Amino acid sequence: MSYMQSILRKLRKKEQGDADTSSQAEYSAGQEKEWIKRLQAWWEGVEYAANETSAAQEDSAESKIVANIPESPIADLPVPALQSAPSADAVGEEDKIWPRARKKMAQQIWGEGFLTAGGEEFALFLSKSFSPLAKGMMFLDMNANIGGMMNVLSRKYGLHVEGYESSDALFRGGKDYLARIGAEISPLQPYNPEDFELKEQAYDGALVREILHQVENKEEFLKRICQSLKERGQILIVDYVLAKEGVQSKQIMQWIMAEPVRPSLWSSNAIQEALRALDMEVRIVDDITEKYIAQVSRGWKQYLSKVSQSPPDPKIFALLLQEVRLWAGRIEILKSGEVRMLQIYARKKPNLDKIGSP
Repeated sequence: MSYMQSILRKLRKKEQGDADTSSQAEYSAGQEKEWIKRLQAWWEGVEYAANETSAAQEDSAESKIVANIPESPIADLPVPALQSAPSADAVGEEDKIWPRARKKMAQQIWGEGFLTAGGEEFALFLSKSFSPLAKGMMFLDMNANIGGMMNVLSRKYGLHVEGYESSDALFRGGKDYLARIGAEISPLQPYNPEDFELKEQAYDGALVREILHQVENKEEFLKRICQSLKERGQILIVDYVLAKEGVQSKQIMQWIMAEPVRPSLWSSNAIQEALRALDMEVRIVDDITEKYIAQVSRGWKQYLSKVSQSPPDPKIFALLLQEVRLWAGRIEILKSGEVRMLQIYARKKPNLDKIGSP
């Protein structure tokens, strides 16, 4: 049984009120440390030797950790109640997907200003696909989160970046973050990816990172972005894609149902065809799945190493486990080969009528 299958089974049992009496017991600091040690061993792909007096030692099959689609490192430990995660009132925000505690935790994992894998290092790697990059260029970030990527592009290359964010909680958090660091970039903008307007032929480039899979009307979404690009403008799409056109297995569907925002996937060919239909010239299609997985693993290893020394507040421990479950599911579906992480780079074709005019 894979990690995701195991932890989902136990969490669902608790949610349905069917868990063992032992798993309903109050969670102790010792148990938290046991979870963290097992999580840390799992991410590092090594065996975890549980305390001889623990129930874990009784089942050797569940004490083994393997690197590829591992057995659960925490399958035999009681699961803390999900309701122990911070409430909206406790964190000062009414957002079910991005409460303040989760935003703080994500930045501890990925780096200040970043809520997804890779942090600044991965942001700089992605930015290398854009060419040229010159000071003063106008750029779009269509999934800005709280502004980490905007800040990197502005600080590193002197770009004028306009960020768009669909989550109200992240938009508000982003405004606070960008103001606090004194970033010299345009204000973050809230928007609905299904219904928005952009000024036409106004931007030199657009980053569309891990947002296309959340959009239903992908054709219109890409159309509005591409229309906003200047002649020879650039677009970089980084996202989850189907490895095979139209194939959605049971494993893919399980992953989709575990995501906070339900993914709707296209294949690489579908994205390329949509771009070409918008007079974009596709120049780079690169499978970066392994690099992405490495970035996820590195972030979690570093974070778990820190919290193993000082376990988090019990009030956010269930939130930590949910975050682990989320990212474990993403790694698992990417390792399956059925879903890949791709970057697709395209340039807007020149206006031939304009070139041929006197």
